[in-house]
Parts: sequence; structure tokens; C-alpha cells
Amino acid sequence: MKHLKLTLILVIGLLLSAASAQPHRLSLALDWVPNTNHTGLYVALAKGWYAEEGLELTIFPFAGVAPAVLVAAGQADVGIGGTQRVLGAAAVGEPVVAIAAIISTNTAALAVLESSEIMSPKDLDGRLYAAFGGPIERPIIEAVIRHAGGEGNFDSVILGVGGFDALLAGRVDFVWLYEGWQGVQARREGVPLRFFNFTDFGIADHYNPVFLASPQGIEENAEALRAFLRATARGYEFAADHPEEAARLMIETAPPGSFVDPGLVYDSQAFVSQFYRKPGLRWGVMHHENWQGFTQFLLEAGVLTDADGRVVSSLDIGALYTNELLPLGE
Repeated sequence: MKHLKLTLILVIGLLLSAASAQPHRLSLALDWVPNTNHTGLYVALAKGWYAEEGLELTIFPFAGVAPAVLVAAGQADVGIGGTQRVLGAAAVGEPVVAIAAIISTNTAALAVLESSEIMSPKDLDGRLYAAFGGPIERPIIEAVIRHAGGEGNFDSVILGVGGFDALLAGRVDFVWLYEGWQGVQARREGVPLRFFNFTDFGIADHYNPVFLASPQGIEENAEALRAFLRATARGYEFAADHPEEAARLMIETAPPGSFVDPGLVYDSQAFVSQFYRKPGLRWGVMHHENWQGFTQFLLEAGVLTDADGRVVSSLDIGALYTNELLPLGE
């Protein structure tokens, strides 16, 4: 009988050990094709840091559905999106929570051809803008132009992602782009651009993009999300310190065919790596004033609406983001 008890204890111990050794499966939805906003993920995969944390990470390619929608619906554990996606989701009652800032500042800008006569945002009055069709574009651009002394009057045509090519071809006067990718691409193609950064013209700084999780996911999978962010933070910290090596690891680890021009990845990484974290701070940390300033701007602009199309006048800013899952102080 004593031997039987000992055998049972050993068997139970082995079963518990095997169960604990099983990786925790976590899924992540990309917001676009792989690019240097995602470098830390691929560095962490290449280095085996998710496996070290006991995680099996599955990355869903972008399929035309906003990651915030997939996360809110429980179809992905983590997603990538901009601050405006978090605000929009909260407004319609399908909240997601930002759990880490991928980039420490907003690197988006309005861009014009350097060869044009447009020297200031005030010169955008009466010009043609290649729009994506989002609700926040017009109020932000109007505010930028007015801050520079203009009237805020411009024409627009919805071209989506085709706007960048239209600018390079001279068919539109200005676009909204990310300096670290399209800006670098234009320079590589020999078409230098002039940039008007939003934060230089009265628009509150904000985080774009961020990692997203659902409130329910945070409650039920907090430890797995902490493990995810520990490994991911290592990836972005590495990319901040070693941009060239990080670019190489991403090119090698991302799905084959992800990058038509590997040189663009290296040049973009050299630019983006300097913005992953603020000087003296760790990667991922978010500040309340950034969330408050940008949220207040969009609320006052009247572009945040609920599920019935009614304008939302207030949001609980503290519920939009959290630093609690980040590996602070480690």
C-alpha cells in the first residue's frame, strides 16, 4: 500500500509538472503588414524570449479588420492600434485598453513635396489633401493650419493608402504619413519631403501605435499578458540599442516575402529606434497628460460618437490605458 501511494504521488507530480510545462498560447493581431513598428515582436521571437516566458505566440496577419475589433470580440488576445482606436472603441461601448506604447511619441506628420512652394501649414489653405477617410483627419488638419496662421480650408479626396503614391506623382498637394516609413521610402526614391509634425502645431502628443487588450482579457489573463510584455519589452529595448541587428532579425523572422526592399527596413529602423522610448525611461510607459490632451481634443471636435451615432462628450481617461502590466523596475 505504501508503494502504491508513493507511485500515485509520483504520477500526480509528473502530470502536474507536464501541465505546468505546457506553453500558454497567446494570439496577436497586426495592424498592417510587418514593419518597424513591429520590430520588437520579431526580435523577441528570434531570440526565443516568448518561449522563455512559457508563451506560444501566434501573430495574425492584417486581414482588413481593425485589431481593436478583434480584441474586443475575444478573437485575439492582443492587438496593435492607435490611440484613436482606443477612444473610438470606448465611445461605442466596446472598450479595449492600451497596455504599452510601442512608440513613445506620435511620429505622424503632414507631408508635402520639398520641391513645392508649401513652406508652412498655413500654405495648405485651398490645397488638395489625399485622405484615408477617417473622422479625425479633418479636425486635426484644420487645427494645424489655423495654428500656423491659416484659415483651415482645404479640399480632400479619399485615396486611402494610395495617397502616398499620389503625392510622389504630384497629383495631390499633401498627405498624412509616418516619417519613419513613407518618409524614409520617399528619400530612398529620390523624392525628398517636407514634414509638418502635428505636435509642432498645437496637437497634443499621443501614442501611435500601442498594444491593446480587452478589460476581460486583462482580468482573466493578467499573468500571461505580463509575460508577453516582459518578452516584448526586451525585444524593443534591444531594437532601440541595436537597430541594424534588430532589422536583420525581423527580416529573417517575419513571413517570407514581407519586405520587397530590405534596405528600407534598415533605413526605417535607424529612424524609428530612437523613438521607442523616451530618454531615461523604459519602453512602453504611457503618461496621463498625453491621453488627456488628445482625448480632450477629439471630444471637443465632436468626432467621437456612440453606437447610435450620438456625439460623446466625456470618457473615463483612466480606463483607456494601464502601465500595470509592464515590467517596470525590473
